[in-house]
Formats: sequence, structure tokens, C-alpha cells
Amino acid sequence: MKVIFHLTLIVLLLILVQPIYSQKKDFSISVDVQAKDKTTQNLVESYITRELRTLGDVDIKENEPFYRMTIIVLKNKSTDGLNIGYTLSITTSYRNKCLHSVKKDGKPDTYACYVSSGHSVHIGGLGDLRSMCEEVVNEFDIETLKPTRDVFKKLGI
Repeated sequence: MKVIFHLTLIVLLLILVQPIYSQKKDFSISVDVQAKDKTTQNLVESYITRELRTLGDVDIKENEPFYRMTIIVLKNKSTDGLNIGYTLSITTSYRNKCLHSVKKDGKPDTYACYVSSGHSVHIGGLGDLRSMCEEVVNEFDIETLKPTRDVFKKLGI
């Protein structure tokens, strides 16, 4: 009887832990870039997505990503109206379960929502746009993804 109980317990644990193992390698993210002109918008989106792909464990997807990165691109102008560089405002958020209401049976009714996890601003000259995007992804990797990777490593996942 004890053997059957222990085997059942082991099987249940394996079933419950399997989703954690299957999620360990891919961090999904969507990237939303907003700029006044389409050329700058496309350029920043291209630089950011290219850098994210070089991380190796990041999957860029639009539908239900775990992380969201929103970037607002502003052109910096001199007092006489000349473009002298760019400012990037970056907000990152992660998907979480939020409480919608409590059902009649007392169970929570939740939905997926996004919680802000960080904000940064990067300022650079006209020729710095690509390196600024590299810096944005490096910052996201170190401040957001690395701690998660470290937890997975400690758990042996």
C-alpha cells in the first residue's frame, strides 16, 4: 500500500513539475516601438529585435508574451531646429494574474494583466541609435532575464 502511495505521489509530482521544465528556456516578449516617423520606428524595432534574438533564449511574439517592451523614440532638436540625436524611453512589464472578482463558490476569478517592471531613458547623438538599442537589450538581459535564469539554475531546471 505504501509503495502505491509513493508511486502515485512521484507521478503527480512529475506531472506538476513538467510545465516548469518546458517553460525554462524561452522568454517570450513583444516589442512596441512608437516614433513620429515610420523610418525611425522601423529602424529601432529592427535593432531591438535583432539584439533580443542574439540572446538565444528569447522568443519574440505578439500574442500573450510573458514580457512587453514599449519604446517611445523622440528626436532631440537644437534651438534652431536641427536634429541632434535621440531619446529612448523604455518601459518593460511582465504578465501576471490579476484578481477580477471572487466567484460565488469563493474561488478567485483571475485574468492576465501586465505589471510594470522597469523604466529607463537613453539619450544619444544622431549616430548612436544602434548602440543605444544594444544598451537597452543588454540592460533588459542583466536586470530582468539574468535573475530568472539564476533561479532556474539554482532549482536545477
